Amino acid sequence: MGHRPVILFVSVILLLITCVDPYSPKLDKYQSLLVVDAVVTGDDEPACVRLSVTSVTPDEEPPLVSGAQVSISDNLGNSISLTEASKGFYISDNKTPAGVPGRIYTLRIQTIDGKVYESEPSLLEQAGEIDTVYYEKESHITDDGEDLGGIMIYLDSKGPDGSKYFRWSYEEWWKFNVPYPVTHQYIDEDNIPEIPVENVACYKHRKSEEVIIHSGETGTNPVFIKKPLCFIASEKSDRLLLQYCIQVSQYSISEKE
Repeated sequence: MGHRPVILFVSVILLLITCVDPYSPKLDKYQSLLVVDAVVTGDDEPACVRLSVTSVTPDEEPPLVSGAQVSISDNLGNSISLTEASKGFYISDNKTPAGVPGRIYTLRIQTIDGKVYESEPSLLEQAGEIDTVYYEKESHITDDGEDLGGIMIYLDSKGPDGSKYFRWSYEEWWKFNVPYPVTHQYIDEDNIPEIPVENVACYKHRKSEEVIIHSGETGTNPVFIKKPLCFIASEKSDRLLLQYCIQVSQYSISEKE
């Protein structure tokens, strides 16, 4: 009788081990598809196109596509070619405006194996103006029930008459100090001299990955007041320690985008 609990305990362990066996599905119908991430705006900045292909598993880094011929043309017969700045990234000449509001643009891609891809023509609309970007102290409850304090970034802006669909993106830069800088150099147990502390300040840069969009009524003059962009938790991020900067972009997009 005394041995039964031990046998039961071992059986439970075996069941737990069995539950975490890895599973690798066979993807017989997997296809390598071209993924195009392209932005053309009316600002004085080059057009940028990123080309990659789908990967077999979500954890695998998508392979970038090199050696393609990329061009952008408009409805007036103008065309610009993009050059490959780095593997998979194609940009236009800084001296050539990427887009002019009111024109219709088409993206054309020819890969190194001869395959040709062409987008549907798309109208480049006016984006409107951002009036103010500001923040307020707030707290957020996570899905796990944790109450986090921090700040929420907001904007006030307006769009042009007739525009209905909008998207926002942002870039962040911030400065912080290394929490544990190197103060001594270890030579041996009896020789650990103190050294000058260098490179304590560091800088980070991040582009937003969130999809922040809005759809309104056609024919109205859209106005956005206190539009939330991002929440920064004070205890979960090093962005608010020393210096912080955010740059927000507003786009007027098509219904298909």
